[in-house]
Amino acid sequence: MRRLVFKLKEDNKISHMEFITDRTPGWTVQQYLRNRPGLDMTLISNETTDQKETISREITFNNNEK
Repeated sequence: MRRLVFKLKEDNKISHMEFITDRTPGWTVQQYLRNRPGLDMTLISNETTDQKETISREITFNNNEK
């Protein structure tokens, strides 16, 4: 499984999403953006994980992180 973290930007709002998935970053972006026009996704982390269950969730970084 992969842990993908994306920076999302819509207008002036910035947020971050984490996906635990067996899919590629490109597939994940394509699926997430398909009904969300005006949203920009930038991959900031792509690493392996031992987690077995797929999830997607909004995450918060400290000021000194990404």
